[in-house]
Amino acid sequence: MFSQSKIIYAWCFFASIYTTLSLAETIGEKYFSGSSIPWFIGLTIGCFITWQIEKIFKKAERIEKLL
Repeated sequence: MFSQSKIIYAWCFFASIYTTLSLAETIGEKYFSGSSIPWFIGLTIGCFITWQIEKIFKKAERIEKLL
């Protein structure tokens, strides 16, 4: 079964990737004449954010087990 922390983690993962990609697409369309370079930059930033989120959730999970 799903725990509340796993649902929150999945939501954070999805939200960060979706937000960075949609923002990068908007920036690419508006300011770079449809270039896909901002999309690749957004993908890189999204991966970095999810990597940091994973570290935070693992740390919180360890603290939760101690309590």
